[in-house]
Formats: sequence, structure tokens, C-alpha cells
Amino acid sequence: MLEADGSHDFEPGVDGGEVDGAEAEASSTGRAFERWIDDHHGDVYRYAARLSGSPTDADDLTQQTFLQAWRFRDRLESADRARGWLLAITRNQFLKELRRRRPESFTTIGLEEVELVETRSGDRSDDLAELLEGLGDEARAMLLMFYVERLSYREIAAELGIPVGTVMSRLHRAKGRLRTDSERRQERDERKGRG
Repeated sequence: MLEADGSHDFEPGVDGGEVDGAEAEASSTGRAFERWIDDHHGDVYRYAARLSGSPTDADDLTQQTFLQAWRFRDRLESADRARGWLLAITRNQFLKELRRRRPESFTTIGLEEVELVETRSGDRSDDLAELLEGLGDEARAMLLMFYVERLSYREIAAELGIPVGTVMSRLHRAKGRLRTDSERRQERDERKGRG
């Protein structure tokens, strides 16, 4: 059973498959996993939507994430790490799909420092989401890995299979693009406010 603290009875670090052949226990594990999905679905979907920029792709990515989570549930070390583990799976699934679709795209991004802040208020969060959607898939993924997942340059480089310097320059350019787009949006909004 899932507890209020996020723990569950499909035991992290233990293969949740057949347990001594007991069907009832396997069924209970499946139900607990369904409840666990319900608890984390919103976070995974929002992250998938930010990565993909598409509700349809976000749905597919979310489904793939939970399929992978079920398949590799024995790798989850503790319930406290579930959210980060799921977001890492989401990111990996997204990047795998990008590589499948456009393998050359990982060598072509580029653009200056911008301060990204995590916002919880609707309008600013929506503005940030729209600005991120204006970036290419790879730039958006890198920014989310850096700011949301708080991965280091080295970790991002290892994940994408590119040099650390390339990660640094692409992040620099992506942040510059966000700053420029944000300034343009602000100027546009100010003109609308005066008109």
C-alpha cells in the first residue's frame, strides 16, 4: 500500500515481479504501483510537456516513462528518490526519441546568460513555458537538465554524449536566446499596455 509519505509496497530495490508465485501479492503490487503512478503522474506529465512542447508527445512520453519505471522498478533505491528517478527516466526517454528522429541535431545548437527562476505563479510559469517552447528540443532539454534536474555540465555531457565545452556553449546560447525572447515579449507587453 502507498503511505502518505510516498512509500509503497512494491519495495524499491526489490524486483516486484512474481513473489513466491503468489498471484494475490502480485496483484496487490500492481494496485500499489497504479496508486503510485497517480501520485507522480502530474509531475512527470508537466516535465514531459516542457521537454516535448506538445501535449500529444507529453502523453506518449509519460506513458513510456511509467512503462520503463515498472520494467525497472527494482532499480529505485528508495521512495524518497521516486520523483527524481521518474524525471530522469522521462528525460532519457525524450532524448532517446530525439536521437532516433534526428541524430544530427545534437551537433547543431547554439546562443548568452539569462537568469532562470523557478516560479510557481501561473502567469510567470506560463510565460517561461512558452519561452522554452520557442527553443529547439535539444536546447530545451539541456536547460531543463541544468535548471530543473540540477545536473552538472559533466553530467549533461555524459548524458548527451558530447564534450563538456559543447554543453557549456550550447547552454550559454540557449540562455541568451531566452533572455532575448523574454525582453522582446516584455517590450511587446509594455506596448500593448500603453495602447
